[in-house]
Amino acid sequence: MKEFLRKPTLYIITSIVLIVIVIILLLRSCNDGGVIGIIGDKKNDSTKTFNKKKFRTKNSVITTRDSAGTNKPANVTNNDLLAISRFGAGTYLTVGKGGTILTTHNGGINWVSRTSGVAVDLLGASVLNTRSMLAVGKGGTILRTNDNGATWSPIASGTPKDLKAICFADSITGYIVGTDGLILKTSNAGVNWSSISLGSPIALNSVSFVGLKGFIAADGGSIYRTTNGGGAWMIDTSLPSNANLSGVSFNSTKRGTIIDIDGRIYDTKDGGATWLLTNQLTGKKLNGVHRISNKTSFIVGKGIIVRDDNAVLTKLDTAGSRVYNAVDPYPYMSGYACGNGGLMAGVNITTCNDNNHHNLVFYATGEGTWHLSLRVSGYHNKKNLCRIISPGFTLDQSIMAGWTQIDREPMTGFPILDFVPFDPNEPDSPTYAFGNDFVDIDLTGYYQEENQSGANRNSPSSVQLDLVLTPIQGNSGSSGSFQFYFGSVSTGVNDNLSDDFCHFVTYELSGE
Repeated sequence: MKEFLRKPTLYIITSIVLIVIVIILLLRSCNDGGVIGIIGDKKNDSTKTFNKKKFRTKNSVITTRDSAGTNKPANVTNNDLLAISRFGAGTYLTVGKGGTILTTHNGGINWVSRTSGVAVDLLGASVLNTRSMLAVGKGGTILRTNDNGATWSPIASGTPKDLKAICFADSITGYIVGTDGLILKTSNAGVNWSSISLGSPIALNSVSFVGLKGFIAADGGSIYRTTNGGGAWMIDTSLPSNANLSGVSFNSTKRGTIIDIDGRIYDTKDGGATWLLTNQLTGKKLNGVHRISNKTSFIVGKGIIVRDDNAVLTKLDTAGSRVYNAVDPYPYMSGYACGNGGLMAGVNITTCNDNNHHNLVFYATGEGTWHLSLRVSGYHNKKNLCRIISPGFTLDQSIMAGWTQIDREPMTGFPILDFVPFDPNEPDSPTYAFGNDFVDIDLTGYYQEENQSGANRNSPSSVQLDLVLTPIQGNSGSSGSFQFYFGSVSTGVNDNLSDDFCHFVTYELSGE
């Protein structure tokens, strides 16, 4: 009390400042119907909560998290995981030993263990859409779900042979390969299967189709190729006879990659007419490959995850104790590799980070939905393309019909929206793209530049775009992420995305 009487002015001013700070914080938390975050940079990870909904900013593309929320490879089950497949940005299926099945519908924020009804090892997986998925395995096992992975039913295969891999050329036409030269084909999305004669009892280990053109990797260095949907097969024995081929992946009818169990990597640029040995990882057993563009593929094996950019290898994980069996990054900027001991690790397609500063505002607009407001400033943007990806959600295109100017500066135009759906008429387009969970925003001519004297040119204004994210089927928890990239040129889903886009920030959303 005596201290207060001696310095009353100082204490009064201090009290007023504290009250003002509290009022400002309260106003920020209540503005715009409940804003739970306004974020303009990516300096640090943070977690905020509003109405029991949470979001977490992350400095890198989302990876599997452990219970503490750290970003590192994590074990999502105790059983070995042998195959993985995805649809769009949010839905994954992974399968493994002892009938193990796990699914996620929010881009891997959490994985749900499913009851398969079998105890045999499951060796292959394929996701047709958010509802329909298939798993194949030993003893002629085929399992299918049509309810987002909740329940699984056996499908007759007509064989007791082991089924080792499965892929679909389109939404209804699929192929399975297995031991003793076994090939199965479906024309009704996996409900029924019929056998195709290969004429050889060789072990078939992996299969990849682009339209009617298909490729099978087999033991003994053998490659089987078809150009008419499996009606006839040609054999290529140009590779060494001691090369047991463990994986094959094509991103187009021309560009493909094959791997073997002795660490060799082969590429083709002419649809399999010729193959070139591009690298050999001595002492590394390679188990899986996924090619995402004419330039880039991802390869996994014993103690390694490798990014291959035109034969230039970047080792993403070299922990010798980890065994990765399959990878499916797909051109949505990020993906997952699965492995022994239930290992799940994130892989990043982009190779750079971007330092642009734009604002995102998050709203909780009701049970199961998120409302986001993207603010783009002509003063700060230095790229001409922004890509938004929303694993676990769909973007409401009706909301994304236009922009709103949010300042009083003169404008020269609005950024252009460009949804990137799957094109069924383009044979080289990925067959399982999911066009309404990502969008490109063309900022050409909108961004602000400065001349040498520092005077501003072009459009200095800021615009705002409102987005509504609706959970995809199976994402009952309203969790997912909102990934934000900037690029230099406009590009389709099958181009070299790693060259064109830099990661800005990922916002991890949780409805829990």
